Amino acid sequence: VDRVSQRRLLVRIGSEEGTIIKPTEFDFLSAFELNAVDGLLRVVRLLDRERVEVIRLAIRVEDTASVSGKQITSGILTIVIEDENDNNPMFRKPFYRRFITENSQLGVLIVNVVADDADKNRTITYSLEGSPKVIELVHLDQQTGEMVVANRIDHEQTPWLNMTVRATDSG
Repeated sequence: VDRVSQRRLLVRIGSEEGTIIKPTEFDFLSAFELNAVDGLLRVVRLLDRERVEVIRLAIRVEDTASVSGKQITSGILTIVIEDENDNNPMFRKPFYRRFITENSQLGVLIVNVVADDADKNRTITYSLEGSPKVIELVHLDQQTGEMVVANRIDHEQTPWLNMTVRATDSG
């Protein structure tokens, strides 16, 4: 019979299949440090959810001091990587230039600006910055980035509409 004080545990980790994962896929094992005696598993390298969302590791524990034969147990440790807002939204184009005729009807589409965000849990909101005189002439849908004519545009009063669209993400 083993006594608790005489137990010597050896803890090992591997991929879910028990083999080492190729570094070209994602070197999961180098992201962790395992104390083979007490089983403490620590993260030693940044994990990026955009590269990997879930890591499954095979855990194997062996009592090396057992006098009654090998005592081994194993299991699967599932680690879910939570998303962090670590990427800024990026517009698909660096700038947008459009032409619109004066006295265009209200609601006429001017442009649909689109920004993308690599973060998984993203919500992008669009807003306008610029001269209030210019901004009052258009309407920007905060969720879709669609900009339409909101008021009568008079070329003699406002020959050029110049504004900035800001994309803000919340996740």
